[in-house]
Amino acid sequence: MQDNIIITFANQKGGVGKTTLCTLFANYLVAHRKKVLVIDCDVQKTISFRRKADL
Repeated sequence: MQDNIIITFANQKGGVGKTTLCTLFANYLVAHRKKVLVIDCDVQKTISFRRKADL
């Protein structure tokens, strides 16, 4: 049985690359056949908008 790992990208300042870093890291993990769940808690919902554009 595998243990789950929680990784958080957080910073109080906007525009520091949290969303970019999170999506790039998630893509890296998927490319290495890891299961990934991304939860976007930012009020701007940037990751959600990017995912809808991809679909």
